[in-house]
Amino acid sequence: MYSKCGSMVEARRVFDGLQRNTHDAVSWTALMFGYVENKQELQALELFASMAKVCRPNARAFVVALKACTRVAANEGGKVVAGDTIVKVRALENGMEIHSRAATDGFDKNTIVSNAVVEMYAQCGSLVDARAVLDRMVEHDEASWNALLLGYSQSGEQELALELFELLSSSGRSGGRPAYAAALKCCAELAAKEDGRTVDGKLVKLGSLEKVMRIHSQAVEIELDSDRFLASALVDTYAKCGSVLDARRVFDSMVLESQDDLVLWTSIMLAHADNGEGRVTLELFSRIKSQPWWSPRDPQTMVAALKASGSSEVASLESARRIHAEACRHGLIERDEALASCLVDAYGRLGRSGDSQQVFDSIPVKGPLTWTALVAGYSRVGDPELVFRWFRKMVDEKIIPDAIACVCVLAACSHAGLVDRGLEFLREMEAMFGIKPDIRHYSCVIDMLGRANRLEEALAMAETMPVDPNAVTWTTLLGACAKWKNATLGKIAFERSRQMHPSNFQLMANIYA
Repeated sequence: MYSKCGSMVEARRVFDGLQRNTHDAVSWTALMFGYVENKQELQALELFASMAKVCRPNARAFVVALKACTRVAANEGGKVVAGDTIVKVRALENGMEIHSRAATDGFDKNTIVSNAVVEMYAQCGSLVDARAVLDRMVEHDEASWNALLLGYSQSGEQELALELFELLSSSGRSGGRPAYAAALKCCAELAAKEDGRTVDGKLVKLGSLEKVMRIHSQAVEIELDSDRFLASALVDTYAKCGSVLDARRVFDSMVLESQDDLVLWTSIMLAHADNGEGRVTLELFSRIKSQPWWSPRDPQTMVAALKASGSSEVASLESARRIHAEACRHGLIERDEALASCLVDAYGRLGRSGDSQQVFDSIPVKGPLTWTALVAGYSRVGDPELVFRWFRKMVDEKIIPDAIACVCVLAACSHAGLVDRGLEFLREMEAMFGIKPDIRHYSCVIDMLGRANRLEEALAMAETMPVDPNAVTWTTLLGACAKWKNATLGKIAFERSRQMHPSNFQLMANIYA
């Protein structure tokens, strides 16, 4: 009771007040579970170690201890081993010790304990061990497969996760909502990595879209498509694949029976906003505000509306200020970092750096999202000095920059002509901030080299960088060749870009103009 009320001091006092000979597995486990549920996982693990010396743990005790390891793994930074695999070493060591004790005590055949072991290994990044435990299990249930599926998904092994999902489906196991949600999340993450193709003026990730449609079809077959949570996930994933039309079909099929589903409404608003359809987003925002169940104290829909207000299609300063005023009336900016960050970002996109700075200064506790939004705003208006100044302040405040903030710094170096400084920053990003440069960072540097007429270096980087160049890479280089009338390198960039982006003939023609 004390644990459920969040008073672990009182819970421990009662436990310690028991006579030693009355401590049994039930009382030990009850206290351990209280520590885990109150986010004191290390205390739970210490208690389990003490318990194991004086009392034989039961199955529930092992499950609770393994859950504590899983929670520790979620908060641990991890160590990169074997390429890009991130292993949570501290949690893994504790988990392996508990797994060994469970096997010794004969609980390795218990399905619930084994499920907890699979989840622990998966969350610690040791997917080989997780799969080995699952393969040795005599009996499986949905939780067994879902634990491994989520582990693959969270470890960046999206393709393996989808293969496992297909294996589940083909064997007649549905995995339920968690499995479908994990599979859709994998599709969204794969879509973010896919270059995509322009279809009717929209960038569509065809490979990922095909996977989503197959999962959607399977959900329909088992009548899971009417699940509200899954419908929102489908809307979000279709949008990330560039198919707002399919996202809207899912929304329209659900909205009559789920008119009060704020998550569903927010998902479709974000779908339109993220795909550059700001006017439709604001129309939906107007519709949702007229609903009797909508509360202005819910910030999620305001986030989507702010994205639309700052989009190039709408670019409505009036709309952003109206949402800003409403958020202030209900004290949302101080309470919700995502909303505050979107407001800073919206003003930055609208070129209102002063308003963006004013909102930033008014936020009492600033997280990484808010700092990045401010830096990005100054980058958009082409003010490299302020980009550098606020990025330095961000680092001085012990806020670890994210990948987008680093893109802003590289873009500022490009616009300011600080090529050597930008190249040095690219080399030091991973060592300083733990951020491995991706295609966005390399594209910025190629643009920077191109602007400075260092075209040979730009071509060399495009051909040797550790990530595959995309259409943007070659188009950027071709544009630089057109600017400096370098036909030799322009032909190389043109041939490479034509395979991905067939509409670059005008840029090539400009070289000879």
